[in-house]
Amino acid sequence: DALRFSLIINSGQDLFISKEKFEIGRNFANKIWNASRLILMNLTIDPNKTDINEIKAEELDLPSKHILSSFHETLSNVEKAINDFRFSEAEVGINAFFWATFCDWYLEIVKNDFSNKNSQKVAYYILENSLKMIHPFMPFVTEEIWSHLPHKTPAPLSLQDWPKPEKRWSDPNAGQQFGFIAILINKIRHLRSDWNIKPQDQIDCYIHSSNDENLKIIEDNVKYFKWLGNIENLNIEKTFTHRENTALGVVEGTSISIPLGNLVDIKKEKDRVAAQINEHSKLIDGLQSRLSNQDFLNKAPKDVVEKEQFRLQSLQLKVKELNESLKNLG
Repeated sequence: DALRFSLIINSGQDLFISKEKFEIGRNFANKIWNASRLILMNLTIDPNKTDINEIKAEELDLPSKHILSSFHETLSNVEKAINDFRFSEAEVGINAFFWATFCDWYLEIVKNDFSNKNSQKVAYYILENSLKMIHPFMPFVTEEIWSHLPHKTPAPLSLQDWPKPEKRWSDPNAGQQFGFIAILINKIRHLRSDWNIKPQDQIDCYIHSSNDENLKIIEDNVKYFKWLGNIENLNIEKTFTHRENTALGVVEGTSISIPLGNLVDIKKEKDRVAAQINEHSKLIDGLQSRLSNQDFLNKAPKDVVEKEQFRLQSLQLKVKELNESLKNLG
């Protein structure tokens, strides 16, 4: 299964298939197995007595609305890709949905509140139908997992009907709202990482936006920020307040401030950031010198020049962010 998955996802292009390329299928098979174990270990409902269609959309929380909408969109795209013999594209879509959207986001949220019956129903429904969607590409792993599911009539997975995309679960608005939340949470995680804040340390966090709609989305979903960002106190502000000794990030017109306080050694972090600015500045000088050299511009392939220009812009943006960070450290 791992070999088949790896070969298909890398097909359609001439490339050297390194050892690492084959790890894609192995890692994905492990991901399916572990996600299945997590759901089955925490399942307290009887799936045979529940029907996802009995749940009204308004009864679901935002992550559940989003995952159902995302699954059926993915299923539709995968079905079309298979019918057009674009198997690599189908696997890319499956991998992106199951790993990133379902495991890294939905299950990370649900495991904090697995007592919620609707969340259990949705998680099991997605698992069951994802196994059907993955089965043509990984028949043995999915068949084995299927045999452990609590079916009333345990017919083999290979004899099951292909799931049908259902428009009733389509909810682009839920996708946009959850996408906005995910971007903010990722920024909080990056700030924690950039400032070497330990994963187990709870933080205070201030989120500012002048957009009332964005503020409402944040206010309605505070618990997800706390769970996924390991935040003790989340403060939502419409008016921005400058604070010294804070890690600051801006995304989608929304600013995020994390007071560093006793979380880090301020002097040590100042020195570290200053060293990064110095290192990046030297790289910028070298790139600017190369890109101002007419011989290089005339002789180098267009894609090489564009790559260097993009690298220069990325470094300049990074230095700007680092200078802002240094400024916020007072």
